[in-house]
Amino acid sequence: MTNAMIIFWQSVDLMNAGVIGSTGRVLTMELPDGSTKEIQEPEPIHTFACWKGMGFSVKKGEHAIARFPIWKGSEKVVKDEAGNDTDEKSLTMFRKEACFFTAAQVEPIADRKPGDRPRRRRAPVNPPMVPDLPIPAPAAGYGSWLS
Repeated sequence: MTNAMIIFWQSVDLMNAGVIGSTGRVLTMELPDGSTKEIQEPEPIHTFACWKGMGFSVKKGEHAIARFPIWKGSEKVVKDEAGNDTDEKSLTMFRKEACFFTAAQVEPIADRKPGDRPRRRRAPVNPPMVPDLPIPAPAAGYGSWLS
């Protein structure tokens, strides 16, 4: 399961528990038996680093609305038999707990002007969902509200 899927299903669970709100858009989900189900789209949540990359900072005193594990990668340079570095890199994936914040918990970074690019560009952890596309059913352990 990708980070985007993990974050989406966790945000659906948070929305159904009343922790976060909905965007007001309705998404159509295709179930494994071929039937469809319409669900409300939850409001987006992002990590601290993702908000920073988009030009926002978390307001002072705000606490994460959710903490759950997502995938993180680490690259290492592969060494040959003699112990010398090679041009190859190996990627190791592991789960790491991340903190998530809503748009109500962040504010634009003050020293930035409109149109300024962030120092480090990062893609959003969970890109906006497209309401017209079918959404796959959650894997075991996610989207418990379906049962």
